[in-house]
Amino acid sequence: MRKIRAAGLVVLAALIGAGALFALSPASALLAPAPVKIVNFAFQPAEQTVEVGGAVEWVNQDGSKHTVTFDSLPIDSGDLDTAQTFSATFAAPGRYTYYCARHSSMLGAVNVVAAQTPTPTVQPTALPAPAPTLTPQVWQPILLHE
Repeated sequence: MRKIRAAGLVVLAALIGAGALFALSPASALLAPAPVKIVNFAFQPAEQTVEVGGAVEWVNQDGSKHTVTFDSLPIDSGDLDTAQTFSATFAAPGRYTYYCARHSSMLGAVNVVAAQTPTPTVQPTALPAPAPTLTPQVWQPILLHE
């Protein structure tokens, strides 16, 4: 299956240098991207939620060409043929809407939420058994007088 690359490394470097709200995901992403299928002239699911730094991957499972074109971000997959994929990684929280440029009724959204940092849980530790209390005893020498 052929992967479509939306931009070259030069464009990606320029976007990162400009503090872009998104980045195209590399093929060796550490986390699996959230999937969106393009089926029966619809994005399924129509909304996907990822954490900041998360990726979404669209796969065209229709017999027609489709695009993933964002309203407020300069992300456009170009034409996706059957079985082609496109992915994007999101670097800032927000709600990003997109559509298919070939079929205006096809709408979707990516909700990007702040990364959840796990709250450390403090396990109670048993207190050590108290040390035995020692009662000091005073010894006084006995003087014997002759």
